[in-house]
Amino acid sequence: MRSSSLVRRFVVATACASTLMAAAAAQPVPGAAAQKPPADDPIALGIAARSVARLATADLKLQSDPESRRAPIERDYRIAAELLTVASETDPDDQDILRLLIQAWTAAGDADRVEQLQRRLAMLDPSDTVTLLAVVSSRISKLQNVEERLAAYTRMLGPEGDRLDPSIRSRLALDAALLSRERGDDEAFVRLLARASALDSTNKDAATLALAYFAERVPDAVGRLELLFNVLKADPFDPDVHAAIAQELGNAGAVNAASRFYQTLTALRGARGQELSPQEHAEAFVSSWNVAGAYAVVARMNNELEDSRERLRSRKAKAEAAGQMIDRIADPSDARLPVPLERARVVASAATADPELVGYAVAEAVETFRRSLESITDPQKRPEEMTDEQAEGLARSIRTERAWLVLWAGRGTERVAEWIDELRQDPGADPLVIRRLDAFAAMRAGEHDRAAAELSALARQDPLAMMGLGILAESRGQGDAAIKVYSTLATQLAGSLAGAYCRTRHADIAGVQVPATELARRMQQLSDEVPSTLEAMIADPRRFMDMSVVPVKDEMSLTDKVALRFTIQNTSPFALAVGPEKPINSRFLLAPMVDLGVQRMRVPNLHEIMYLNRRLRILPGERMEATVWADSGLLGGILQRVASEPVRMRWRVVQGFRMNQRGFFDPGPMCLSTEAGPVARPASFRASADIPSFVGWIESGTPRELAEALLALREKLSSREHASTVSQLDVDLLARSCVNRFASGSRAEKLIILAFTPSGMQTPAFQPLDAAALADGDEHILRFMLTVRVGRADSPVLADDAWPGRPELSDLARLLRERLREGVRTLATIAIRELAEEAPAPGDAPAGR
Repeated sequence: MRSSSLVRRFVVATACASTLMAAAAAQPVPGAAAQKPPADDPIALGIAARSVARLATADLKLQSDPESRRAPIERDYRIAAELLTVASETDPDDQDILRLLIQAWTAAGDADRVEQLQRRLAMLDPSDTVTLLAVVSSRISKLQNVEERLAAYTRMLGPEGDRLDPSIRSRLALDAALLSRERGDDEAFVRLLARASALDSTNKDAATLALAYFAERVPDAVGRLELLFNVLKADPFDPDVHAAIAQELGNAGAVNAASRFYQTLTALRGARGQELSPQEHAEAFVSSWNVAGAYAVVARMNNELEDSRERLRSRKAKAEAAGQMIDRIADPSDARLPVPLERARVVASAATADPELVGYAVAEAVETFRRSLESITDPQKRPEEMTDEQAEGLARSIRTERAWLVLWAGRGTERVAEWIDELRQDPGADPLVIRRLDAFAAMRAGEHDRAAAELSALARQDPLAMMGLGILAESRGQGDAAIKVYSTLATQLAGSLAGAYCRTRHADIAGVQVPATELARRMQQLSDEVPSTLEAMIADPRRFMDMSVVPVKDEMSLTDKVALRFTIQNTSPFALAVGPEKPINSRFLLAPMVDLGVQRMRVPNLHEIMYLNRRLRILPGERMEATVWADSGLLGGILQRVASEPVRMRWRVVQGFRMNQRGFFDPGPMCLSTEAGPVARPASFRASADIPSFVGWIESGTPRELAEALLALREKLSSREHASTVSQLDVDLLARSCVNRFASGSRAEKLIILAFTPSGMQTPAFQPLDAAALADGDEHILRFMLTVRVGRADSPVLADDAWPGRPELSDLARLLRERLREGVRTLATIAIRELAEEAPAPGDAPAGR
């Protein structure tokens, strides 16, 4: 393919035989209402409805142009919705078309139509709790006042609503709770919020709101953790929830439990292709320190950093030996820890009391601080978005950190007096911090009495000054006094660097760990109640979900609907929410792999995106089944263009898809992929038929024979190779046959004929067919004609006064006229012959790339 515009051409070529490019005079004015057409059979209804729906999606695709950054606007969705209305009313039982119609009217901003259509869908699929919730919520929202709405919610939450799924009632309870809060009724708000959480553990909005509400009012760590675990039940894979739980556990001194959730946090961030934030990294470091010990975490950090530097040295040496430029290879000394981790390493090293480790950590940190200050204070080096005020504040913070860490560690203090004086001159520096720095400086200078006096004065308001008293007692050989201070602070500052430092020094001096508090034991117990299944689920989504996708039929004809049946089972012990970016992701990519004969078809952008938003949740062991239309877009249209070729199709189905660096789609975090198929479609024998056979099928064949004959004929007329074998007399005869069948046909047969034949301007022999269609009184036929086959803004049938007494047709004509005046590409402005020059070519490129 030469460009992305070619793909848009395929969109139209697959769905309609031609467009009407005639001048205004070539298009008849509207006619009178026709007699009631004959009844349709289900096959005719399905073929016609799907053909019209494909045209609607094709028209929308034409409005998307990445090169010009054009996207469909509300008007385009309204036009597509008009076509989809024709399709849906032609085959009212087709849920796929109805869902497309709901999406179109939603994007067009017509809430009333959306509600009506959702009621239809809820009747067709009573298991669709997402749609049923939307229907109930919409009805309640239309009530006149708050009292009426609350009364409706009360009925739905009482015996009258017992038949509703609990997941629906849970969302209604949450809406009622929010409405009660708006009225200032806190008691009702709390009661309804609790009801929402009790009805459905997957209602994350309710669980999150409960956490926010009670955390502000109840200073209870156990209560906060229980509420956090409720949010975890609602979404076991939210990394922010794991981070909050880990932090809560760490602050309570439940070190093993905290370590567990920092590990799950790391795994979840990794599954999303993310790194821990520097702050999360530092917190996880403290957690590992509390479990493994200071020596172990410092050694690991040093080894990882030195390994990074060694790799840079090796790369540089190899490049230099090969005579390559080495300027773009970072200097090994540039591999450094971020400031939060430098802080963590210094403090952990100080806790070991190993002079070599402490000296190395302090030297590294001071150099990192120097580089950071150099970058921040130079406007040319710091980030462009950083203001002078922000730079000044950050520089102050780093200078304070530098002085504090060297004093805490007791190494590299040669310039600390200078650094403290520099801070003293800074009006933004915290006076209490400077007092603590002075006290520590006195202690490191051996002025123990002065240091003790200063630290004692500060200790009542500064726990770090109190820690200084412990360090001072230890340096004086007063072990019992040091143990007392460290024991108190290890509990009080649990989860922080200072708490871990005190915990380590206590163990070194006393020979035993600081005893766990009752709070820490209770928090650990609550954490232990979270089953280890959680880690298994995070490591492998197959531990909580089974997914299979199979074709409804293994073999199909030219006009059959290609349908895939999805089955998703919750194999976990938890109820799991369903939806985009929910624990069971409802967003899927269908990437088809299509063989024409023995060769792979090479056409870009064949993939389709599906949203299986049919359920709010799936209970443990429960299955959700959904059947989707797999060839509703470009794929189906192209396959109908190649009636003469045998086709074999398979699909790669990717849940929660994201594109990798090679341009292929991978499953999203906590998602699966699978393959579906194959589905075979034999070549149509009609493609090689003679003209009399075509005439017979068109005039008197079944709806399926009519559709297949027109598709085969379209391929013949579109191909330069075969078009030369069809004489003008043949074309005239075929066109008359279409007019005859149109005159006597049902609505579905008329739509089939219009969808699969050339327009009168493209092939003049079909002008009588266009005239007959525009004279037809059936509003469905007229909507189709105006949208698909009228390509001139000055056409009489698009004039303001063209459709008196028919407001919907008049509105549609106005929208089409406006769009055509703007020169926007539409179905009605692209000629089939131009498209036929670029037939889909077999090739060896994988489909769906």
